[in-house]
Amino acid sequence: MTIIELTNKHLNKISLELSKGTYEHYKSHYQHFINYCKANDIIKAEDITEENLSRYIREMKNKCSNRTINMRIGNLQRCFKTFGIRFEYLESLPKLKQRLITYDFIDLPDIRRMRSYFYALPETEENLFQVATFLILMETGCRRSELLNIQKNNIDFKNNMIIFTTTKTDEDRMVPFKEKTATILWKLYNQKHDHKFLLHNPLKNRPINKDDLEYMMRKYKSIFGLNKLHAHMFRHSFATHFIEAGADRKTVQSMTGHRDAKSLDRYVHVRRDFVLKTYHDKFILD
Repeated sequence: MTIIELTNKHLNKISLELSKGTYEHYKSHYQHFINYCKANDIIKAEDITEENLSRYIREMKNKCSNRTINMRIGNLQRCFKTFGIRFEYLESLPKLKQRLITYDFIDLPDIRRMRSYFYALPETEENLFQVATFLILMETGCRRSELLNIQKNNIDFKNNMIIFTTTKTDEDRMVPFKEKTATILWKLYNQKHDHKFLLHNPLKNRPINKDDLEYMMRKYKSIFGLNKLHAHMFRHSFATHFIEAGADRKTVQSMTGHRDAKSLDRYVHVRRDFVLKTYHDKFILD
């Protein structure tokens, strides 16, 4: 089997089982490996040797972070394992040491400032649409793809819950929202009865898409004077603040939809200022 056939076979499997984002992730990394193989006349899977794989890793070290190298080698390991192809050297490769990654997130004072601003806006169709978008991001920690695919029948107003059905794990997830947000979502819900999706762009007369979301992030980044603002910052902020408020990993996992609660150890960083505050407030010796 050629390397292109093997990776395409794995991509087809991924497209059926995992999210579009995961598919694109694998596709991009496989293309990098395919380009290397083409440049070195490596055609078939059995042509991959310890020597040329080691050279591939050495070349990546000149241009890529250890994290990227780990992802690319990990993808190859999963591909070979999926189709029962034994390659002991590939299987034995350890992960390279990665530096601790910190994530962009929004401090609670800024979150509260944003919420106060949103609550004070006039209730026009455009404002309701944009305010609802931000409140859902703040209160549920959902992924961008989950936000864009919320349908009206996914909202349980009786219990103030959103049911996310287009999740990365393919398992429905129920997440609560605040009473004040329920009022805004109810008004948005009843604006147009012929729309399938909750978040409908009134200016374009279509469901929200990623371009709308990016536009809103740019707009409100400027309004609030923030250095950065993107949708995933709200997800990380949700997890960070929830854990800092005392929630355990399992509870946060059930809300965010991570496959493994341990992944939150990597995803949620504990801030130095919070550590110091906890030390002085909780660790009392006298």
